[in-house]
Amino acid sequence: GEETQRISFQIFSKADKIHSQGLIQYRDETQIPRLDLNALRQRINQGRLEGRECYQALRDAGVLHGPALQGVQTIRYAKFNPSPQVLARISLPACLGDDPETGRFVLHPSLMDAALQATVGIAAATQGSLGGRSGQKPSLPFALESLDILGPCTSNMWVWIRESGQNGKTVQKLDLDLCDEMGTVCVRMKGFSSRVLENRPQAKLTLMAPVWDVATPAPHAPARPSPKDRTLVIGAGPDLRRAIGQCLPNCVSLEIHPKDSIAEINRKFKESGPIEHLIWVAPDHNSRGQNPWDEQLARMIEVQEAGVIQVFRIIKALLELDYAYQDLAWTVLTRQTHAVLKKETAHPAHAAVHGLMGSLAKEYPHWKIRLIDIELNLEAVGDPPIQKIFTIPFNSRGDALFYRKEEWFKQSIIPIEPGPAGTTPYRHQGVYVVIGGAGGIGAAWSQHMMQTYGARIVWLGRRPLDDTIQARLDALEGDPAPVYIRADAENRQSLEKARQQIKQRFGRIDGLVHSAISLLDQSLNNMNEERFRAGLSAKTDVCVRLAEVFGRDDPDLVLFFSSMQSFGKMAGQSNYAAGCVFKDAFARQLARAWDTKGGGPVVKIMNWGYWGSVGVVTDAAYRDRMKQAGVGSIEPAEGIEALDVLLQGPMDQLGLVKMVENHKKPAHTDPAMEQK
Repeated sequence: GEETQRISFQIFSKADKIHSQGLIQYRDETQIPRLDLNALRQRINQGRLEGRECYQALRDAGVLHGPALQGVQTIRYAKFNPSPQVLARISLPACLGDDPETGRFVLHPSLMDAALQATVGIAAATQGSLGGRSGQKPSLPFALESLDILGPCTSNMWVWIRESGQNGKTVQKLDLDLCDEMGTVCVRMKGFSSRVLENRPQAKLTLMAPVWDVATPAPHAPARPSPKDRTLVIGAGPDLRRAIGQCLPNCVSLEIHPKDSIAEINRKFKESGPIEHLIWVAPDHNSRGQNPWDEQLARMIEVQEAGVIQVFRIIKALLELDYAYQDLAWTVLTRQTHAVLKKETAHPAHAAVHGLMGSLAKEYPHWKIRLIDIELNLEAVGDPPIQKIFTIPFNSRGDALFYRKEEWFKQSIIPIEPGPAGTTPYRHQGVYVVIGGAGGIGAAWSQHMMQTYGARIVWLGRRPLDDTIQARLDALEGDPAPVYIRADAENRQSLEKARQQIKQRFGRIDGLVHSAISLLDQSLNNMNEERFRAGLSAKTDVCVRLAEVFGRDDPDLVLFFSSMQSFGKMAGQSNYAAGCVFKDAFARQLARAWDTKGGGPVVKIMNWGYWGSVGVVTDAAYRDRMKQAGVGSIEPAEGIEALDVLLQGPMDQLGLVKMVENHKKPAHTDPAMEQK
């Protein structure tokens, strides 16, 4: 306040995590110190560096500065007993002279950075020069004890630098005063600390396995939504609507049809009034007939329209109505999309909804997400009662809770160590069909199979055989080269035709690999439905067609190449995350359905982390982003070795990530849940 002239502050995020805190204190102008520049110039005169020498030394240390950040003119230095000192002349770079924004700054970033750059003079004073610095490790800022702002920066300034206390081998602690031409101190930094950048830790490969943990929802009261919330219910059957209505007398039910467009849903939302809580219930398309899997399979692509596609359209309609800027709660209910218990039969048709909701939670963190999956045979108003569902906490990651046998479960992924190697399901000189084989990972696997097992490989791809695909075929070592067949694996007729060609040529099919991917990243706000469908159907439709077309060939092995996105469900990849979650659930149930007589194929799922040298994300910008996030690139030999661990071990699904050792391991737990 005005009486104390002191302001305390904190900068924190929504999770109440403090990122910065401090105290601001105003000073009277009569307290502003002045430096005797003439005396400092006479005293600090043992050596001198020009600006170009300073920047060459920084480049040698691996630190590059553009023209707008090259403000050092000269550096004077002297090695006093016990510590060195520096007096540097800095100026606003000439390239910024006409910038109308320059006058807006109190602490101009170019000048402030130049003051920090001038600290190389301390090293020059200690060593006598900056010669021989090539290969020296850079020193990076990491702490500042206090900053006094006594006046705005001027175009030309002086910086007086000296050591602050005892410095160590890797940590340098300095005090800096920035003054104008008259010696009036404008900025004073005390305890500015920098640390030598040590060798970067090596990236470490980690095998991970998904597990189902019993979980206890943390206490949460009152129930949400409350009877006062404006709640909209979509998709529930009559019994469930009646049960919800008993809890929420003010709720409104709304019919959304599978063919309703985003515009039509938008219109219905406007007519129904404001929404504070949206309850969406997946339709029950699951068959309980004599051949439930075959009946599921026949409708699995079609029912996406009433599932994940409808949820996508609902999200888009809400965004068009400016709900992006409002607090909105979701309760999403699905039925037995995953096989949580050992002998459980999954119905994965609506598993993609889980991937979409996970990405949605990251893109709109102020929206509250509750995703619940219940058993198929539970009555709509039975156990768990609807009141119990509404007391489950929202999940900031958008991860699901699964209700089975009167207990709650959540999926986690944990690091594992490889066990003893068993036998491989690969067949020497076997015939293997790779959907998406021309992609980087498919090609790496094909090379391994040709060299190690003399396999005969067939690549299926949507594109015609162009120069790019031919170059990838030519790059493989081995004979014979893979056969490329153009086929749309999302189209049953096209895939049937390709199968006939393979059977005519080789007589049999020993294994299948689903390596198809269509990575079309974009935020939900900007993504149109066509783009969402393209990323999704590369997983959903291809899975279904693979099972329909090749199921009668009795293959030894079916490999599904999926992604760690099944567990991360990151922002900007909603279509990919939805497809990957579906793919995993589908593959697990396919293994069970094809193994009804105890002699089905080996079905395995590998959730790949980041491949930076091959595949669809090999550009330098993406690699830099991943490196900054502490994610290393899986190389082909590493991926093949991990795949062998999966194939020769007892587990049906593994993930592989490569992380820098001092970064956090991938965490997929919910802080609102407690493991029993």
